[in-house]
Amino acid sequence: MIPLPKGLPVCRENPDRHDHGLALLMNAADRGGCDDLERHRYVSAFGDFNTIYSTLDEFARDECPIPPGHAVRAGPGIKGWPSLTCRTDRSDGWVDVEVFALTGSSPKDKTPSGVDYSFTLHTTRERLRHDLRTFRQILAGARLWRTTVPWTPSDADPRP
Repeated sequence: MIPLPKGLPVCRENPDRHDHGLALLMNAADRGGCDDLERHRYVSAFGDFNTIYSTLDEFARDECPIPPGHAVRAGPGIKGWPSLTCRTDRSDGWVDVEVFALTGSSPKDKTPSGVDYSFTLHTTRERLRHDLRTFRQILAGARLWRTTVPWTPSDADPRP
């Protein structure tokens, strides 16, 4: 569950595809932007059940497109959960800030049964400072599921 600021368009997956999350366009005038997210400022939330990752570090390093040698670091976090953040300043003027969290799994698990979550802010260098405020508010209000397979309603407890 994530808080959605009022008045901003929300993009969902095509109904024919498996739903992993949503994107929130950062400009109320971008109502048609869901079909071409890369050309619009947005915040996305993505969750994948039955994660293939055993550790948060492994997940973040695999997903973060930064060059070798750059450290994935703690950053704007998700309340109650360990998280790692990476920032990518792209050559086309866009900036991506990604926050990663992993729930329900342990490095000792032979078959991880948790959920990997990624939250992304896709914005311009000019709007980064402003959009980071909204991104942090969304992260602070996010509630993640600690789940095992099979999922039961009691697993929706947001506490780690």
